[in-house]
Amino acid sequence: MTERVLGRCDKIGRSGPFQVLTVEYEYFQGEALCVREQRDIVYLQGPAPAQPAPKDEFAHKAAAADSWALTLTPDPVMLMRFSALTFNSHLIHFDQLYTQREEGYRERVVHGPLVAIVLARLLAINKIDRIARFEFRARSPLFVNQPIQFMGNVEGDRVVLRALGPSGELAMEASAQPVG
Repeated sequence: MTERVLGRCDKIGRSGPFQVLTVEYEYFQGEALCVREQRDIVYLQGPAPAQPAPKDEFAHKAAAADSWALTLTPDPVMLMRFSALTFNSHLIHFDQLYTQREEGYRERVVHGPLVAIVLARLLAINKIDRIARFEFRARSPLFVNQPIQFMGNVEGDRVVLRALGPSGELAMEASAQPVG
């Protein structure tokens, strides 16, 4: 795997100034490029004030359609293992006191990439094993020991996916372009 910074941008949002760092990751097997990933990582200036997460009508629309669903409740062991697997030592994922005192969250935060992987797994469970493109955007945090509802629905030539928190709040939205 190689990584490089593509750019950095200072911005001002509702909660004040923040920085967006765009990083590219390339994954190789032998000499062949297998996956190219681009991430926009947002760095806030201290804890952001709590705001209600956006509600999402996707669950209501999906319930009426032929949709996919999966519920998962991440526990502390899952977060620790994912942190180890991804070499992510940020305390927000496994130190409850740090998360509450320093970051202002009520509980340990589930990794965004872990949520994205479960959404991608939902594709595989539903017989979509090859994708040309997968995009996701985290919208609000998810917390350990809280159920997450993962949903997907085929819309034309793409699959629209969502991860919803326990109160139905939109936590992550994603889309996938199947091959073929």
